[in-house]
Amino acid sequence: MFNPGWHKRVPPRVVACALVAVAVAGTGAALLAFRPPDAPERSVRGPLPPGTYPAQPLPAGALLPALKAEGWVNGPAVGTGHRLVVVDIWAHWCPGCRATAPGLVRAYHRFKERGVAFVSLTNVARPSVEEFVSSLDVPWPAGYGADLESIAALGAYSSARMGATYNPGYEVSPTLYLLDAKGRVLWHDDQARPRHTKDAPTIVEDLVAEIERALGPEPKK
Repeated sequence: MFNPGWHKRVPPRVVACALVAVAVAGTGAALLAFRPPDAPERSVRGPLPPGTYPAQPLPAGALLPALKAEGWVNGPAVGTGHRLVVVDIWAHWCPGCRATAPGLVRAYHRFKERGVAFVSLTNVARPSVEEFVSSLDVPWPAGYGADLESIAALGAYSSARMGATYNPGYEVSPTLYLLDAKGRVLWHDDQARPRHTKDAPTIVEDLVAEIERALGPEPKK
């Protein structure tokens, strides 16, 4: 039975410590309950088992799997009939993805009349993709809500970040691909953005050089 006089027999310091502990526990529960509106659910799943997906970007000559998304901003996914396709698999946490976007947009306008299409894909929800597209004037189709299996099949699953301290939201390792008309890999950026091996202008310059090489000389007018 509850004794209302219990606190008179307990040293004040013990009572104070107990109250602090209760307060801290309550604050911790509140923090654990808070999530940014667009963050992935932390209790959804663990990391994909190693060995069930490519650990590196797909090599030249490999057929890139179909791009699967929950939905698309800027229209449906890119169809067939293009000479080349640039695929930008990006992540919301990646500053290099934002840094390369203006250069990619310039490349899009430079090559779009020569049969080069661009498409983006990520795993975050539509609001984040709409903000990315709007703020950076991205004109091509941008897929959102791609599941982890789809990202992994594209060689863009971030196995390096998927350890004991698994943190949902960091599964994507941003990757740029250049594909031929049949969807086969001609080139990739070796995940230079998340690996910080090249700066944004160099990454875009490399891509542009590969596009020009694949297209060949521009017809004389």
